Amino acid sequence: MSTSGDISNSSTTECGDIGGGDNDEKMSTSYEQKSKISGGESSSSLDIDTGSSGKAVSDIDIISEQLSDSIIADNTNTNADSVGKKSISDFEELLFRDPPPNEDCPVCMQPMPYHSGVGGVEKIYMACCGKTFCRGCSLAESKEMKKGSMKPWCSFCRVPLCSEKETVERYERRTSVDDANAFYHLGYAYSNGNWGKRQNHMKAIELWKRGAELGSCNANACLAYAYMHGEGVEEDHNEAAYYYKLAAIGGHEVARHILGILEEVNGNFDRAMKHYIIGARSGDDKSLKETGKGYKYGLVTKDEYASTLRAHKECQDRMKSAQREEAANLKRTRN
Repeated sequence: MSTSGDISNSSTTECGDIGGGDNDEKMSTSYEQKSKISGGESSSSLDIDTGSSGKAVSDIDIISEQLSDSIIADNTNTNADSVGKKSISDFEELLFRDPPPNEDCPVCMQPMPYHSGVGGVEKIYMACCGKTFCRGCSLAESKEMKKGSMKPWCSFCRVPLCSEKETVERYERRTSVDDANAFYHLGYAYSNGNWGKRQNHMKAIELWKRGAELGSCNANACLAYAYMHGEGVEEDHNEAAYYYKLAAIGGHEVARHILGILEEVNGNFDRAMKHYIIGARSGDDKSLKETGKGYKYGLVTKDEYASTLRAHKECQDRMKSAQREEAANLKRTRN
């Protein structure tokens, strides 16, 4: 059993920074320019009790400075995006719909984000049975195991927890039954050279593509990152944008935020705000911050910002619990 405070040897935390980050001064300048062009003005104040908005997601790489001319050049149509051989018309109907409902932790029955860490909530994937639950429940179970009141086994399938090597073997067995999350996690192992696997980016791409075919938005996000940085594939920012779109359609909050950045770089501020609003309403703090900037510079209406603030708070409140907060605090103290 793991000594790290939760049952992590037979499981893995949902993983992987996939690009993105704060726009801050650079994007604030672009907002100001857009505001001057459009003549937009915002109200000087907004009296809304937002309450606690939860913990911010972990810092992720700034993507806007890494974009090539293939993304930002010759973008004359503000309602289109460069996606290479994939036409945006294939995605437009789905892209700005509300994301699918969040999956509930099967232990505490509270919703979890699609990207681990959004709203301060991390997820654990059990390689024995393919279940995913929150780190708060993982920590609570670990405490019971240490007290001897619970056996060191999976809550669902009653299979004993195992070593790191055995965990990877379980991933491989889960891929034989087309478990999308198993492909995602095994791809992450190869991408980073973790869990006894020699680093092999091309193998990671192969696994993520299969995971994406099976419906993993996390696998799509990893593919996007790989194409953005040329890891295991030829660097192709159009392909990266394509996979970020697929991930966002599947509910991935950070991919949605990155699409907002891409649209800003293209000068498509209205589309960027749509992405940020959807991301913020899904509980993403960074998207809420960008929505606030949009309101400040007249790109988001007062009613839109007010409803987004409420939706963000409600989403994070639904995901909060004392156990999850304890797990988040434990991680912060270790970092």
